[in-house]
Amino acid sequence: MAADVDVRGMAHLTGGGLVDNPPRVFPEGLGAVVREGSWPVPPLFELILERGRVSREEGYRALNMGLGFLFMVPAAQQQQALDALRAAGETPYVVGELERGSGVRFEGGNA
Repeated sequence: MAADVDVRGMAHLTGGGLVDNPPRVFPEGLGAVVREGSWPVPPLFELILERGRVSREEGYRALNMGLGFLFMVPAAQQQQALDALRAAGETPYVVGELERGSGVRFEGGNA
């Protein structure tokens, strides 16, 4: 990512997925809201949930539901970060934001 984007945190979504990994880099007193439907969930993940009778909540905890890596940047630099990632050949999505609180909560879609 371009050096002029102030990356405040990063989370690699493996083993712990979208629930346990991101909070490891949040400052004290902050949590995140993740907006379901803000990225395309690959059909394979939906199939695993359906055929494996896995709850969506567990899918977020145990799987990444199609997200591999999160960057946390100041809102004022969001577009700059998206442009830098696109220029690097990535397909980025804005999936949520930090908020007062702790942990990760899901909003919208199938939450």
